[in-house]
Amino acid sequence: MLKLKKVDPTTGALLPSIVRYAIPVFLTAVIQTFMSAADTAVVGNMADSTAVASVGATGSVVGLLVSTMLGISEGAKILLARAIGAGDFERCKKIVSTAILAAFGLGICVAVAGSLLSRPILEFLDCPDDCIEGAVTYLSIYFVSTPLTLIYNFSAGIIATSGDSARPMKYMLISGASNIALNVMFCLILPNKIVAVAIATVLGTGISTVLSMRDVIRHESFPFDFRKIIFAPHEFLLMLKYGLPLSLNSAMYPLASLQIQSSVNGFGSACIAGNTASAYIEGITAAIHSATGSSAATFVGQNIGAKKPDRVKKSLVSCISLVLGITIPTSFLLLLLGPQIVSVFAPGDANVVVHGMKRLQITLPCYFIPGITGAINATLNSYGYTIIPSASSIFSVLVFRVFWMTF
Repeated sequence: MLKLKKVDPTTGALLPSIVRYAIPVFLTAVIQTFMSAADTAVVGNMADSTAVASVGATGSVVGLLVSTMLGISEGAKILLARAIGAGDFERCKKIVSTAILAAFGLGICVAVAGSLLSRPILEFLDCPDDCIEGAVTYLSIYFVSTPLTLIYNFSAGIIATSGDSARPMKYMLISGASNIALNVMFCLILPNKIVAVAIATVLGTGISTVLSMRDVIRHESFPFDFRKIIFAPHEFLLMLKYGLPLSLNSAMYPLASLQIQSSVNGFGSACIAGNTASAYIEGITAAIHSATGSSAATFVGQNIGAKKPDRVKKSLVSCISLVLGITIPTSFLLLLLGPQIVSVFAPGDANVVVHGMKRLQITLPCYFIPGITGAINATLNSYGYTIIPSASSIFSVLVFRVFWMTF
């Protein structure tokens, strides 16, 4: 049995090391998906499908927010992976300090802007009248957690880029379990179930943030010291250089999803709830892509810094083989179990299941494709060629999403 321990991407057998690294990343992504799904599932069992739709109607907005901010954190991870591979730990300290400060500053800005714009955004998306008040409430509270979310993503990325992907998984597991427990507790206490699950989400995010930041502060090679915190403009500009194209790349699909969400909203609450449930199921397959993409970024990035081109090539081939070997059977298994899983979110509502399965039957068989492109894009990003994946995403979204949905 493989032990989930810290790996050294620059030495040893690649495939076993990539698997050891990828398993915790995959589980972390699955737990994050379950945390979001827990809000919907608890509301669905303690309220009704309208409440489920209220939470689900915010999904595309939350996805856009998280994806855009993660692009900037990916820029920091590219710099950090190279510095670790080169053994330049003084530069690592500058990158870490600058990244944490940037995460906090961006988080505050997004929290303020998002809280003010929640209603206009949802009205623009044609959120149905019967669930817009609940959606505004959930989104406004969710935005409060933005600084915590960004600091967690940056700090967990720092730990994982160092080769230790197990600890972020453990912290997300603790956070996820806490979130579910808090969901149930607050729903039993508070009359407004949407407020209850939103507060639980904020508190759960805070737990994972505290735990991951504790590790960054105690890092064995480049600890984060509040007394010596610095903002390095040069490193920040490099983060933006690599991160902004990735941020644009990450934002493309959620932006297109806003248009799709607007169209879905026109079909009523049952369709919104079914679409939301199916998106959570797809999240399990997407977690595989996240794991292999993160593995490619870490292994390729560190071996670029260590000047080992042969291991760079082998890392990419191993990640593509891994994503194909896991994604295809997982997608078809989820397709078989789809009706039972969707019904968990809205027990007794057959219309929700019908709408959810319509989406899954089209999307799941094709989910191996973004897995391959994710590994390739991570490799290009590690080399600093971030414009190429961004241009590809823009073309793909404009032609195959915006154009299709418009005409």
